[in-house]
Amino acid sequence: MLVGLDASVGTVTLVGAGDIASCTNDNDEATARLLDEIPGTVFTLGDNAYDKGSDADYANCYDPTWGRHKARTRPAVGDREDATSGSNGFHNYFGVAGGESAKYYYSYDVGDWHIVVLNSKLSTSTTSAQYEWLEADLAANTRQCMLAYWHKPYISSASGVRESLKPIWELLYAHGVEIVLNADNRYYERFAPQTPDEVATPDGIRQFIVGTGGAGNTSVPGTRHPNSEVAQKAVPGVLKLTLEAGRYAWEFVPVAGKNFTDSGTGSCSGASPVAQPGGPYESEGTVTFDGSASFNPHDEVLTYDWNFGDGSPQGTGVTPTHTYTSDGTYTVTLVVTDALGNASEPATTTAQIHNIPPSVDVGADRSGIVGAPISLSAQVSDPNPADGPWQYTIVWGDGTPLTTGFIDDLSILITATHTFAAAGNYTVTVTVTDKDQGQGSAFFVASITAPSGAEPYLFIGAGDIGTCGTGYWNQRDEETGKLLDQYPTATVFTAGDNANPDGTTANYDCYDQAWGRHKHRTWAALGNREYNTGNAEATWEYFGDRVGPRGKGYYSFDIGDYWHVIVLNDNASFVPIKSGSEQDRWLQEDLAANTKPCTIAIFHQPMVMSSDNEFNYRSSRQILWDRLYAAGAEIILNGHQHFYERFAPMNPSRERDDAKGIRQFIVGTGGDGTKEPTQYIAPLSEVRSADYGVLKLALYPDRYEWEFLPIPGYEFTDQGSGTCH
Repeated sequence: MLVGLDASVGTVTLVGAGDIASCTNDNDEATARLLDEIPGTVFTLGDNAYDKGSDADYANCYDPTWGRHKARTRPAVGDREDATSGSNGFHNYFGVAGGESAKYYYSYDVGDWHIVVLNSKLSTSTTSAQYEWLEADLAANTRQCMLAYWHKPYISSASGVRESLKPIWELLYAHGVEIVLNADNRYYERFAPQTPDEVATPDGIRQFIVGTGGAGNTSVPGTRHPNSEVAQKAVPGVLKLTLEAGRYAWEFVPVAGKNFTDSGTGSCSGASPVAQPGGPYESEGTVTFDGSASFNPHDEVLTYDWNFGDGSPQGTGVTPTHTYTSDGTYTVTLVVTDALGNASEPATTTAQIHNIPPSVDVGADRSGIVGAPISLSAQVSDPNPADGPWQYTIVWGDGTPLTTGFIDDLSILITATHTFAAAGNYTVTVTVTDKDQGQGSAFFVASITAPSGAEPYLFIGAGDIGTCGTGYWNQRDEETGKLLDQYPTATVFTAGDNANPDGTTANYDCYDQAWGRHKHRTWAALGNREYNTGNAEATWEYFGDRVGPRGKGYYSFDIGDYWHVIVLNDNASFVPIKSGSEQDRWLQEDLAANTKPCTIAIFHQPMVMSSDNEFNYRSSRQILWDRLYAAGAEIILNGHQHFYERFAPMNPSRERDDAKGIRQFIVGTGGDGTKEPTQYIAPLSEVRSADYGVLKLALYPDRYEWEFLPIPGYEFTDQGSGTCH
């Protein structure tokens, strides 16, 4: 599956370069780190794996760097890809993502843009098969904006004009293509929009040469070609394109330590205004619509024409207010028109008019002591203050009778106290019902500790869990779920790749059958498979705030009075983790504010692991280790690798540190297949196993104990203890 290829309408990102991987330097790793922080579709512009594009070049040079973005890459072939006689390393590596074998020209759509990928090694004459295919593809395209890329440029300051490519440029120009991307010259160059005859014109093709992927660099001639606007050598980097309906923006992003950049914007030829009505909207009657995201690529003033979908008169203005008289779901249509009379395509949204249930805020989780009352204070809100009285029910989670009552004013808080008879983690739920039977609820976890001789808190879980598939990866998710049944008061964690293979709503149906009965006491982390569809929305729909704020996926919580748990999102292509990123700043602030003496961190992919392919260190995860080690964290829990592995305490430099070191556990044993590495055992790895099971942590005020619990039929176990720093 190719991920990150969003064909839906909206803003999308295209990012990449050409002349990329070489085993003779590490520039390709530096440019790959840029991709780690930029979401979207990755393109390559050929000469992807030096020196000959062989199977070995792709495996040894390209795959360890840009290869980690293979699932979202649409590649172009270069001249080096055919340099090894009898080899087809490009097709063997990329498969159908690079087009049909021996042709390697194809097209795809992202957002409102049509993308064409060509093969500059094949003939581009008007009688060639490639030209005829392109002519048919462009004629069939229905999208307004178009971009093409291939390896060798038609025009460059280094190589002049390749007349053999002019028929392709003429065809692309005739169909209004906006952008052409090339490489081959190992530098960066941008041209003004121009015709195939090199005449600058606003409706011409803007060409970029981006041979800066890392393989090396060539000089920029002292005398540049006409219409060349920017040229820069010796700066590895990637070109990031932000593509919207009717317009685009570009930014050259250099590798760390380089300062050159280039950025700008452009519009599509003959682009009409674009209407964006916002929404969907929900109300009990009155709706204020917002069309402010509508735009005109040519910057003329817009007028707004709204159809509210209920037969009422048309509305005008950017943010009109309309009152509906009946419940229902209405289709709302917006058309915007520029000063020249050019109208947009109609854009629709929905307005759902119905009783909106009340919402409840119960505040943060609480901790308490057996035999001592804890207090509950809940705030009710309702968009219709006339929906009272509001009946409420409190379920304390320990089997005791419900607490019920009502309020007739939203300014009144729901208050109650409760005393728990035994230690454990209890889910306390407050449900509020309005006069129209609309119902809202919220819950918090009450962590109750024994007053003396305290029993430990139990923290139990794994990663790589639910699976709907069959075959090589054996399914054992139901068996690991049954292990959790034995510890009903334990807090459950997941270490990512919770619902396989793609983290979709359907995949979560499979997770739900195995581990779903423990959802109310589960705190989840996001794995890479949660993003296989280009986003992790299905995970937030399933777990809600138990996987952190939507769109972020990083958060923290406490277990009892002594343990602080931090859950991070290390899917850096979607939520950056680099130094100075929003997540990095949050992590430092959270660690600084933490008052608990003991700390656990959870994220999906480990920094260090054993393997069968010599890859046993992810440098991009070191920044997380740097922060956690400096703050005195005790434990890191990961998944991703489909086995169990425990390490001796170590520092971020992977040196043993029994005084302040972090103990890392890899627990990729939740059910989605296992395979123990035997070839390259990482330093400080103390134990490994491919048995399915979960890790149980017993958390005391100043220490912890661990135990790996295998499912029935498996015998491996591992146990030990450590102290808090």
